[in-house]
Amino acid sequence: MGNVAKRVSTSTPARGVGDETGSISFLYETDRFVIATWKGIGIHIWARQGTPPLVQKVDEYNTEFLKLHPRGIASLHVITKNAPPPDENTRILFKKLTKKFSKDLSCICNVVEGSGFWAGALHAFLTGLHWISRESHDYLICATVPEASAWVAETHSKWVGEPVAADELEEAVKKVRQRIE
Repeated sequence: MGNVAKRVSTSTPARGVGDETGSISFLYETDRFVIATWKGIGIHIWARQGTPPLVQKVDEYNTEFLKLHPRGIASLHVITKNAPPPDENTRILFKKLTKKFSKDLSCICNVVEGSGFWAGALHAFLTGLHWISRESHDYLICATVPEASAWVAETHSKWVGEPVAADELEEAVKKVRQRIE
């Protein structure tokens, strides 16, 4: 796909559900990065280093997404194995972004794929990021999409008072991830 970003307006139904609340909306794609939404959950796939322009895109789309879900949103990030960690400037922007949306987030879940020094360094950054800006939302780092889907579905359902099926969320995340493979 190259380094050219594009806005995508297509929707792919998750598990055959074609109504507005059951469709995946692909909002933004660029080289090895995707922003999508499903129900009240933002799904972000990071197979590349976070950069200031990508953090800005997350900010823009979260702002619009909240208008559609005023009771709150969840944020699920999949960081693929060996994606470079963000530089210091980008880390500062992530901290500001997390603080900005904290009161509107039911939860944030980061799936860190991989192990070893890289994963440990990323865990340390993410823990620090959310420890500093943590206000009302719950937070989890995990290693698999099924674990993340189960936790986000339960946590977000309690926050907004509407059921979210973990298996359907898992299927939605898998479909979004396919965009970078």
